[in-house]
Amino acid sequence: MRKTIQTITLMLTALAALAQDPIQPLGHEDQRHPRGVAGNPIYLQKQVDEVKAWLDTISDSYAPNAVAEVQDAVTISEMVIAAGSASWTELDKQKQALKQAFVTAQATYGYQPKRAVTPSADHGFVHPGCIVTQQDIERAKQLLAQGDERVTQAWNILCANSYSQSGTQTWPTQVVVRGGTGENYMNAARGAAMAYQNALRWKIAGTRDNADAAVRILMAWAHNNTGVSGNSNLSLAAGIYGYELANAAELMRDYDGWSTADFQEFCRYMVRVWYSPAIDFLRRRHDTWLNERHANVGRRPGHYWSNWGLCNALCVISIGILCDDVHMYNQGVSFYKYDHVGTYSDRSAQSSIQNDGLTEFIGNLVPVVLPDDRGPFGYLGQMQESGRDQGHALMALGLATDICQVALNQGDDLYAYMNDRLAAGIEHVAAFNFGGVAGSDLPWIDYHYADCGTAWSNAWVQSGGPNEGGRGGVRPYWDRILGYYEGQRGVRMPYAEMAAAQTCPDGGGGNYSQNSGGFDHLGFSTLTHHRPLVGSDDAITPLSGNITYQGITYVNQTNLGGLRYNYVSGRSRAIPADSSEIVLSPQLPDSVEDSGLWEWNTGATTRQLSVRADHSFLYRVTYTARNGARSQQTFAIAVAGDAPADELSGEVTVDEQTDPSTTCTVLFGSSVTLQVQAVTGWTNDFLWDNGQTGSSITVPTLASSRSYTCQYANQSGAVSQLVFTLNVEPGSTTSDSSAGIEQAVPSCASSAPYLVYDCMGRVTSLSSQPGIYFHNGNAVVKKLKVKN
Repeated sequence: MRKTIQTITLMLTALAALAQDPIQPLGHEDQRHPRGVAGNPIYLQKQVDEVKAWLDTISDSYAPNAVAEVQDAVTISEMVIAAGSASWTELDKQKQALKQAFVTAQATYGYQPKRAVTPSADHGFVHPGCIVTQQDIERAKQLLAQGDERVTQAWNILCANSYSQSGTQTWPTQVVVRGGTGENYMNAARGAAMAYQNALRWKIAGTRDNADAAVRILMAWAHNNTGVSGNSNLSLAAGIYGYELANAAELMRDYDGWSTADFQEFCRYMVRVWYSPAIDFLRRRHDTWLNERHANVGRRPGHYWSNWGLCNALCVISIGILCDDVHMYNQGVSFYKYDHVGTYSDRSAQSSIQNDGLTEFIGNLVPVVLPDDRGPFGYLGQMQESGRDQGHALMALGLATDICQVALNQGDDLYAYMNDRLAAGIEHVAAFNFGGVAGSDLPWIDYHYADCGTAWSNAWVQSGGPNEGGRGGVRPYWDRILGYYEGQRGVRMPYAEMAAAQTCPDGGGGNYSQNSGGFDHLGFSTLTHHRPLVGSDDAITPLSGNITYQGITYVNQTNLGGLRYNYVSGRSRAIPADSSEIVLSPQLPDSVEDSGLWEWNTGATTRQLSVRADHSFLYRVTYTARNGARSQQTFAIAVAGDAPADELSGEVTVDEQTDPSTTCTVLFGSSVTLQVQAVTGWTNDFLWDNGQTGSSITVPTLASSRSYTCQYANQSGAVSQLVFTLNVEPGSTTSDSSAGIEQAVPSCASSAPYLVYDCMGRVTSLSSQPGIYFHNGNAVVKKLKVKN
């Protein structure tokens, strides 16, 4: 036993010394031996023996394919030695290859594959729960049954719209193009409107032909549409039509005529084609946030106007709900709720402001809030795009309204967020566009806009009040605004009332212009959200919340995990699944006395709730005020790994030829590069079973058939994997080098593999790379000419 231990100790000491020896420059031994003369393989043989001894003693603590690559290097080395004709240069080269494989494998000690988990079955989402909920549907049904004139008019508008007919046809494009040449994005705009309107008709009237039409339209896009392209305007297409398609699908998710398999296929399509460019915009903004192209003027997170970020945030939120992904939901919400740049402060007392933060963040979306008795809460606030023109200001307001409505439907009252800041912007926009109020009669602070190439000193200064361009444009969302503030909060919105009086009952896509502006909003706010004004005795109490996690209390924050993103790729921002305690504390307005009536969707009836970080979930508490009105507050907790994993795709490159496949047959000794692409990206968190990280690896000389597994953890921490199967075939042989060889080319090999000669000038094999067989001490290769 002692002798065995001594032997192992001596062997490990020798191997450690081998690993620490610097790799000598190639050809160093040729200084003593003429180039082209066969070298002595004794040094290579010694290294082979030492490595083989290590292979005989190792445990499974090393990455398995790192060990397999060492074995390949040993196999090739033994072939070189057996040939007996390799030059000193070739021997040195092989010695270096063997040592590199050995050192790389040693560095993988302690290798552990990533742990993939099956997402929990219930993440606490309300379904359907995007812009329209089942409660909205039931209320519309009830009002129609009661003969409500306003809602009946809205229903008739929907039924008369050509896009709501069950026989309507959509024309999916393989690539949706917005901006530049070949624009076709209106096909997507119309297709989303068709699906949504047919879904509404089925939900309200129960007409299965409309349901079948909605599913048919959605699946036609899933089967035929593979991407979104164009110039930077592609991001508008991704955000707008992505959120609209998700909303249509969310309404249809419980239709028994839509199979589970097809619904899941559609969800994967939404992540692949729509979520990916939407989150890319929010985090990268076509590189204007980082702004390396114009580094002299500094970063420009506010380069893009608010409607760009708003539509993409709404897209990410909506797809998160559709796909039951809490992390994705938090991610989208965070761009509206939280300051990702760190430049925000209350600037209402300043003489001017500038676009130095993300413009979809509510603090920058309504950058100025000034005291004004005309405001519903005692103040009015200019919108970020009000100085640009009214068409875009109205568009941004509608997108912000829809974000707030979606969040409210999940239990997070973003209408009331930051002291009802959006209400100040709503009434400011409505007063100028529909209330007959002159711009000079509205509160205003000069707004300095500088794009990614403009210095602050040359910024566009918007002064004097709102821009007149596009004033009074019709956008279909005003009854959604009134349905919340007046119908639930009991707060009069006089200028929004004027806007609704001029635009409602409203329609949707197809009821307005046939250009893109007529399809920016799904519309039908009268049908789905009309509520009469309630008195204070029936008004809900808006809630907020704090989270305590790892000894820190996050005030006025109801999301944990999936926050604080910027333009830098990194590992998951979800919180670890380590069962840490999280304390959820709903907050009442200061003036409200607690009724003590709290009920959580977990069954708890305490006001405060303590949970564990072991799964992702929307913890929703319902508060019943003393007047009997019920309001909610949701705490969205995103735990790493408990979310849908990414789809992965791969390709194999051999002899500079790439095949989009994960199965390949190659020739003995081939150098093979494996590449993996993730759908959502942004983490670069790859792990291969040879211990390497990164999206691609190269196997220098593949000498045996085997599989390689690559694991990827996406932004939510969910782990997926892709397996590559590599089959190795030996080269064919012949003794007649002049006759050529008739040989089928293996997949992934070059169309003209190499013909390799031995030291006697005879063909010995086919190979995809030189350096294995030798002629006069050096590798000799010629391109194979395949017989016809």
